[in-house]
Amino acid sequence: MKAMICEGYGSGDDLVLSDVAKPELKTDADCVVRILASTVNDWDWMLVRGKPRLYRLLFGLLRPRWKILGAEIVGVIESVGASVTEFNHGDVVYGDVSEAGFGGYAEYACLPVASLRRVPDQLDVELAAALPHAAGLAWQSLVDVARLEQGESVLINGVGGGMGVLGAQIAQHHFGCTVTGVDKAFKLEALHWLGRADALDYERVDFTGTGQRYDVIIDAQTTRTPWRLLKALKPGGRYVSVGGAPGRLVALALIGPVIGRLTRRRFHLLALKPNQGLDEVETLVLAKEIEPRIDKRFALSDLPLALQRFGRSEHIGKIVILPK
Repeated sequence: MKAMICEGYGSGDDLVLSDVAKPELKTDADCVVRILASTVNDWDWMLVRGKPRLYRLLFGLLRPRWKILGAEIVGVIESVGASVTEFNHGDVVYGDVSEAGFGGYAEYACLPVASLRRVPDQLDVELAAALPHAAGLAWQSLVDVARLEQGESVLINGVGGGMGVLGAQIAQHHFGCTVTGVDKAFKLEALHWLGRADALDYERVDFTGTGQRYDVIIDAQTTRTPWRLLKALKPGGRYVSVGGAPGRLVALALIGPVIGRLTRRRFHLLALKPNQGLDEVETLVLAKEIEPRIDKRFALSDLPLALQRFGRSEHIGKIVILPK
């Protein structure tokens, strides 16, 4: 089979499209899946580059622990282990496989059944590929951690990414919230279909300096200190970081709880649980309450170009990778 192989850290341009052996079942709880589509996520961009360097303690000091990356997939079941009762040959499945060894940048992958969910017949394959990771980030940050309530005010920093697009719609359409989106100007213009969402160009406006305060802030960048963020949170407000620079994340983890107790605000770091919240977001998509956005489609052989587009933050929504 064809697979994009990562032999060491770099820019992504040194990934190699190679012929490798088709995976076989490793345990009775595994499934072999023929990949129909994958996407590009922060996990993949960080693993390809080995940056931030601190993360190499987890990923591998000199090269990634995983040669075939790709954190989420949609595909067709080819075979199942003896103990698998959830799926049969030919079933279409999807999932965030970042805790299952990755493997989306190939024609086939062997994955544990626990990392997969069935794709409803009504859901387009490429839209399905765009859901698992972003859905988990959006639902868990807004609902499970922030405990979003009807009619609250929400700011999403990084609204033009996969998580932001879904999160803004969940907050607006499912919870009736007012939403402010922060991102590059061209992304905000392209997201005019979000309707009631206000827009802030982060290259011109610091959302902590506008005087506006919010009940909930979801932050995909985390470039500010908790002290700075206080200026944008209402009393009782909740701030949830879903990613960012390691130094800021460490500071948030250490200082955030103390500041929270002193100021009646709460600061959280999201510890993502793969595929938790996917069923709920899937229901909203099928009901046409929300819609994931596809940015561009790239062939597996053009994965380096897709990664560079992601790294330059030129995408709106999700970049889809097709094996053929």
